[in-house]
Amino acid sequence: MDEGKHPRTARDALMLEALGDIGDLLAKADALNRTLAPTVAALQHAQTAAIAAVQQHAEGQKKQLHTLAAQESTALKHSLQTAVAQAAKELERAARQAGHPPGLAPWQQPGVALAWALAIALAAGLTAAAGTYFLYGRSLDNEAALGRAVAAVWAQLDANTRNRIEQAF
Repeated sequence: MDEGKHPRTARDALMLEALGDIGDLLAKADALNRTLAPTVAALQHAQTAAIAAVQQHAEGQKKQLHTLAAQESTALKHSLQTAVAQAAKELERAARQAGHPPGLAPWQQPGVALAWALAIALAAGLTAAAGTYFLYGRSLDNEAALGRAVAAVWAQLDANTRNRIEQAF
């Protein structure tokens, strides 16, 4: 019985001492885990809250961008209308100053007809430009998002998929 409690050789004594040290280290590691568990949980909670805050901020910025785009669109429409109206007034004034040949109605005069043609062409051009912006300008955001998504995973795509994407675009 005495042999189990006391080591017989120096090797046995060292092994018993090492086992005791390992037990102490394991106890310290358990204590450290218990101490750090609330900190880790708090960090995870803070990370989740930060992600939610970033997403909420991004949504707010997106709404502000849409509002700004709508305001700029309205301002562009107003300035286009003002420019067209001012051009029409200038053309009408120039036509009145030029005078008209006898026997022709005012709208049949060459200067007035030219002024009206220019005003109509200007209005059509401005309308086409504004229409193009409203039809195609908004889809650029979606195309840019798709392009960023493809660029983010480009290195992970196989060669066949890359070739198909390159051929399509």
